Amino acid sequence: MSTLLTTEKRTRSGRPKRTPSNTVANRAKLMTHAADVIATPLRPPAHVALRPQDEPFWDDIIRARAREEWGKIELTWAVQLARVMADIEARQRDVDSQPSVVETGKGTPIANPIANTLNTLVARQFTLARALKIVGGVVGDTIMQLPQRKAEREAENTLKRIQANYDSDGEESLLML
Repeated sequence: MSTLLTTEKRTRSGRPKRTPSNTVANRAKLMTHAADVIATPLRPPAHVALRPQDEPFWDDIIRARAREEWGKIELTWAVQLARVMADIEARQRDVDSQPSVVETGKGTPIANPIANTLNTLVARQFTLARALKIVGGVVGDTIMQLPQRKAEREAENTLKRIQANYDSDGEESLLML
């Protein structure tokens, strides 16, 4: 019987144990993650295509969770959610530009079918958001996830401020932090 030598603590079920977000070690880890996010943002798996109109939604979705919470299947679902959100925006523009009641070829008034498509897309959006556990701060979040996400955002913002204050001489303006 072989044993795995690891310094990572594990729970009884074998999952990695989360470290508190307020430790020095975790803050250093978050700064490293934030640098990774700025240098190399998460991208979809190679087998999934992200359309140009999906990009703004993709960025928002990815920022809804800490970087370490994303696996390949979650990234695939995130692409699908970004697509749905972009499609919702396109259908909403169609609904806004057309009457809510249209006539069939026989002259019968019916609800605009684009509104039904929009409703279907919104339902899919909520289903995917629930699967990704990004619907809200309560749904599916453990007590440890919320502080971790907040700390990661703070680390990202700090690094962005440092980059913004970095002058052309290579000198950092720490007064602006």
